Amino acid sequence: MIHYTTLQLVNMGTFIPTEIRESVLEDYGMFTMNDFDKYFNLNRVIGFQYDNCYASIMSLKGSARRYHSCLDRDLKTMFNIVHSAIRSPLGEKVWF
Repeated sequence: MIHYTTLQLVNMGTFIPTEIRESVLEDYGMFTMNDFDKYFNLNRVIGFQYDNCYASIMSLKGSARRYHSCLDRDLKTMFNIVHSAIRSPLGEKVWF
């Protein structure tokens, strides 16, 4: 999962709200979750609970919104992409 681009994730069913999907894909469509860590330090910013942002965000469970609220706009979008990639396969459309 961490090696797929955001565009690939969306094509596989990851939810991004329709009204912002185009701009999110324009800004982040070619980035992977590994890229979010490498270039934007997402995992470091949310506290390095695991080796990558995907595993760290997956571990947050019910406290994801609290972590999300402390991020700047760009990191919020990346957090939402990762969180949505985790929740969408479960049939949940979540975007903070």
